[in-house]
Amino acid sequence: MQSPKPRAVNRLVGKQPSIGYLPANQLPFWVGFILVATLLWQLFTLTLAQFLLLAFLPCIVFWSLTGQKEWKFLEKFHAPRRWGIAKVRCQWRQHSPLPHRPKLGKRRVKHSGKTQLFHPLEDALHLVCYGQINLQNLQVGFELLERRKGKQGSGQEFRFVFAFQTTGIHATLSEAQAEAILQRLETALKELPPGERLTFEYCSFADDRDRQTELDSLLHTQSNHLAELLVFSQKVRSRELYQRGLRQVKRIRILGTYTVTTTQQSQNDRDLTTKLLRSLANFTEWFAGEKEQADAARLQKTVHLAFTEGFLRLESILTTLMGLNVEPLTAEELWTADYAELHTQAAPPIPQLLILDEKGLRCEVTSEVHATSILLRGERGESSVPIAARDWIYIPRKRKYAGFMQLGKPSAFPSARGQVRYLWEPIARNRLRDLKVVTELSTSNRGLQKFNLERLTRNSKELSMRALGGRTVDVASDMKVNEAISARQALERGSMVVTVASGIWLYRNNPAALEQDFSYLTDCFATSDSERAYEITENLWLQSLPYVWDGLLTKPYDRQDYYLSDEASGLLPLVAPQTGDPRGLEFLTLEGGTPVHIDPFTILMHLAFYATTRGGKSVLLAELMMGFYLRGIPVVGFDFPRPTDGTSSFSDLTAILQRLGAKVAYNDTGTCANNLIEMPDLRNVPNAKERQDAIVDFQIDAIVVIVMGDTDDSFMEKSVRTLVAQSLQDFHTIPEIKTRYDNAIAAGFGTAAWEETPTLWDYLDFANDWLKAHLQQNELTVSTVIREAAGQILEQLRGCLKSGLGRAIARPSSFQSDVSLLIFALRGLRSRQDAAVLALSGYSALLRRALESPASAFIIDESPILFEFPAIARIVGQLCANGLKWGVRTIISAQTVSTIYQSAAGKQIVETITTTLIGYIKPSAVDSFVDLLGYDREVIAQCATSSFEPSSRELRSHWIICKDGIYTEVGFYPSAVLLALTANNMEEQEARSRVMESYNDLCDGVAAFSQLYTAARRKGLPMNEIQPQLLLTGTD
Repeated sequence: MQSPKPRAVNRLVGKQPSIGYLPANQLPFWVGFILVATLLWQLFTLTLAQFLLLAFLPCIVFWSLTGQKEWKFLEKFHAPRRWGIAKVRCQWRQHSPLPHRPKLGKRRVKHSGKTQLFHPLEDALHLVCYGQINLQNLQVGFELLERRKGKQGSGQEFRFVFAFQTTGIHATLSEAQAEAILQRLETALKELPPGERLTFEYCSFADDRDRQTELDSLLHTQSNHLAELLVFSQKVRSRELYQRGLRQVKRIRILGTYTVTTTQQSQNDRDLTTKLLRSLANFTEWFAGEKEQADAARLQKTVHLAFTEGFLRLESILTTLMGLNVEPLTAEELWTADYAELHTQAAPPIPQLLILDEKGLRCEVTSEVHATSILLRGERGESSVPIAARDWIYIPRKRKYAGFMQLGKPSAFPSARGQVRYLWEPIARNRLRDLKVVTELSTSNRGLQKFNLERLTRNSKELSMRALGGRTVDVASDMKVNEAISARQALERGSMVVTVASGIWLYRNNPAALEQDFSYLTDCFATSDSERAYEITENLWLQSLPYVWDGLLTKPYDRQDYYLSDEASGLLPLVAPQTGDPRGLEFLTLEGGTPVHIDPFTILMHLAFYATTRGGKSVLLAELMMGFYLRGIPVVGFDFPRPTDGTSSFSDLTAILQRLGAKVAYNDTGTCANNLIEMPDLRNVPNAKERQDAIVDFQIDAIVVIVMGDTDDSFMEKSVRTLVAQSLQDFHTIPEIKTRYDNAIAAGFGTAAWEETPTLWDYLDFANDWLKAHLQQNELTVSTVIREAAGQILEQLRGCLKSGLGRAIARPSSFQSDVSLLIFALRGLRSRQDAAVLALSGYSALLRRALESPASAFIIDESPILFEFPAIARIVGQLCANGLKWGVRTIISAQTVSTIYQSAAGKQIVETITTTLIGYIKPSAVDSFVDLLGYDREVIAQCATSSFEPSSRELRSHWIICKDGIYTEVGFYPSAVLLALTANNMEEQEARSRVMESYNDLCDGVAAFSQLYTAARRKGLPMNEIQPQLLLTGTD
């Protein structure tokens, strides 16, 4: 495979041509110094030598001090301001439903006996109010900003800021996908409206509040102590991941502006006649008392124009051209996000909200205090006003110090994929947390850039020719010529020059941590001239806020960079893992630690897990199983236990739940019974008749399998099915049989009535009489095949029921019919016939639970062994194809897909799997995933490397989630209690028994063993070192 080519970044775009050896950025200062010297020369009659010394010495000194970045020197003269807030009451504009906030000005305040100068922070903000547009079935929020301009503020500029939430671009992508993405982004950037800004905000913060809320709601519904312990253990695990910074919630927000300029006298009103007519119209409106209505109508028209020409155009650029999945934020969502910038508590109602809908324009007011003051007000008796230093901003309510690093121009991107992931890779791979990336784009003057490039080309050519005249080569000048020509060619082909201001905010507990992490982050962007801001951090922080007019890196000195439209996309922080479902089974991405959820609990889906032995399958299945159990969704599972004692990964878990009074059962087919023709409880279920017919149809299939075995005779099978169907349907119509079923269901498990429930023995007795009567009544028309079929039915049923297999399927069920969790341990499968019948027996329990409830789950573990039996494979295939209409989710685990694919119903199973998870696999298994499922070899090959093995130190297994053609590399972090309960090798089981026997309370024993077990796993200790007294010693 050919390696991708690097993508060079033109570093001459946006550069000012020098004047000889004098950089262009120095020219204004030199002109200033020379003018001052000229003035002094005229005032004090200086000599020419004194004038030249006074003029050029400051120029040379200033040049030597500042170099190419004069702003780095000048910024040192900007001292940080001391901010305060004033409770500004909202004033209203004359003839307009818009709030107005007066400018306060700096104030001197006595504090601790000293007079200090305070700057009201409200003055630095340009927010007028928040707004909501409810048109065209859309709910669009916006922030309305205002800036006065012109003499004595005679003109006004209003800016609408619209916001979108986006899922971004998935982190796992190929080179071809990256090329297509870059083409779309370049096309979109060419369509940026002149004079407007497009801002991309990427936030990544360690947080687990959403997970804790979800688990709290789950915890409150539990009545079983072990269930509570499992949920609480999940909460502890989530909090541990959050505190270590491994769980990072990410958010990508896009802000776009639409600016409207209004003046008392229009810019186009140049002639006297037009001015007079405008003045006359204004006077007429005032005199007629229509001024207020006219101003309100103009404001409504402006807001509507912002929606049609601003928002809709912006949405089109983001969705149609960029191909992003975006959702506009409402005013409430905008307000909540802005309030959370400085606060930790929930946001109050929006104080002033401008609303435009089909009824017109209006303003809803919930507080007379202006929105800016509420955004800055304290909470719980503490100030929320940031404290500014030269190189950091302190956010009091969050106890965080924020610092800024400007991202410079890279020399090149390694590839198309590297350009898309340019900002993502250094942040995600190094697990940097608590940060915000801000990139602001605007269009640049294309004609001016062409002119500058032309001058750069001419200057560089002259320097190159001088070098040739001196019989040498000026390599730097030659390279500049080529770069300038390349940039001009790109502009001629239609590229645009985009102004880019980009940087990263880090949030840390103290300034020392900021310095350390910025030093590391700077090294991550070593190929660019990125550097941390050590001055005017307060200005940069304000410019990063959406309700401040000035753009990022624009004032007091313009430090923006310039890119061609095909290069600027590398600075867009759009890459983030797709997070899947809103909640459910949680994973964390290996890159970036983003929570990714799979939710089979509320969403109908089928899942498949593939991993080699000790790859973490059983733990993941147990997590799913307990997730269903905790949410009240009945689960039936097939397991292949040890042939010696019948134990497996789930035996201890179900046994402990059972001892605590939970409705669970572990049905070892070697010792337990499951009534094959038991009927479900349909007393409170809609469509009971339809569901009863479904269970009877299944019973017919099951009896046919028992009778036919491995015999491949279609005529005989058809005859057997006909006789069984007729006889079984008649069997269920007998009043005595119906009464026994009803009594058993009403009395419940363990009662005398339950022991009298009809079984296959009852059907055999009935079939014996029914078949004799049927043959006698139809003696003249019955064929030989029918007679042979009747004999085979009776003979095979008698033989089966007298065997050990019959004891497992022809007795009243030895477990409650309404259990929430039922595991069928398929032990002692001596033949395909045994496997088929026992699988049908388990399927009958699953079908009963599915028909009794709107949702259920079927879990099959160790499927490589079970799928060797065609009957089991066909059952799974039937469930995958038809189970979702009954609310049945199917979850399968295997070591490789080939075992399932080559089974009796393999293709049917594989094609209906919704989501596939691949863990650590053997190298020999890679081909099967590529050939049978069509997965990307480069992605799947990672699963066979040593880095994908489960980590004992982190107590984490590794997986790739494959869904809808998207691959996501994740880690699964099970709770300590779940790990302890699913530990299933002999040494682990002995250690668990050893610890739990020393506790009278089962939950105390489980909690103690979970601590000891996870500690031993992390340290790599053998299981025989786990002793009960270790916990007692450690807690003293």
